[in-house]
Amino acid sequence: MTQSPGEIEFTHAGKAYSVQIGAEGRGYSLMFGDRSNGHGSYGGRFLEI
Repeated sequence: MTQSPGEIEFTHAGKAYSVQIGAEGRGYSLMFGDRSNGHGSYGGRFLEI
């Protein structure tokens, strides 16, 4: 990701979260982690939106 145009905010199970988004070419992407990080995978996940 080359630059961050902002973040996405959402609520799940009554708790507020925010995720930084990145601009890549003409689209956007999210990088996030989950419980499987470091177990046969990279240190995070990418989601193109």
